[in-house]
Amino acid sequence: MTKTALSTRGTSLATPSHDTGSTSASTPHSQPQAPATQNRGNGLNGLVNLLEMAGVVGMPVVLHCDIDNLHAQIADAQHEHLPERLPENFEGLVQLFSNPRLKDTNIIWAHGGGLGRFVQQGPKHLELLEGVLKQCPNLFLDISWSEVAKQVNNPETKAAWVKFLENNSTRICFGSDTLAPANVEKWNETKKMYTEVLAQLSPQAKENILNHTYENVISGARDKVRDFEEKVLTPEFYQKHLINPNAEQPLSAATVRAEAQAARAA
Repeated sequence: MTKTALSTRGTSLATPSHDTGSTSASTPHSQPQAPATQNRGNGLNGLVNLLEMAGVVGMPVVLHCDIDNLHAQIADAQHEHLPERLPENFEGLVQLFSNPRLKDTNIIWAHGGGLGRFVQQGPKHLELLEGVLKQCPNLFLDISWSEVAKQVNNPETKAAWVKFLENNSTRICFGSDTLAPANVEKWNETKKMYTEVLAQLSPQAKENILNHTYENVISGARDKVRDFEEKVLTPEFYQKHLINPNAEQPLSAATVRAEAQAARAA
């Protein structure tokens, strides 16, 4: 049985235009990665293939990718960058989210748009998120993790976050993402950190963030995924595409989409 949602973690999406010689992006709960040269084109194409296939299946994707990296933010603190620079991974992420091949793939960008223990929100973070949400109707955000809640509750940006959450509540969902919970109190820790922020939202916006966005994007995908399993992932499909030594390798989303359309029309 296939999962209802796909989670990708530790993706690197810095664009070549920065010419930093690095595409590093730290995973949210690990030490930040040192810069490393990669073949950005091939790596990104493989990710696009995976996300496109998720869209064909009807499976939403939770994407973990920091919007910026620690090394760049250290340079900011040392005044080595211009203050108006874009976060290192932002342009690459926008290219990914707006890729026409992913128009049928609902993507949840985790942790308030790529924030975390090692990545702090920049001065234009919410402005950037507003823009990409308008540009990409298939994009959603979650505000999971206590490290993100700390930044949302920052006195300097708290009011702006409340306005952003109110205006975009149908595109945002809550998540605990509690690390190593030993008891119920630990599970509830992140939600308690959002108490004051949620209290300032309208009842509808609060309900959207706590329940409706999750129901629409995650729970709402279950019937699509189960339908795909039943009508497409048949023994004949396996024989034709996965067991047959002459089958297309790797199996493309276009092929699976055509098979799915034919199966559902039968």
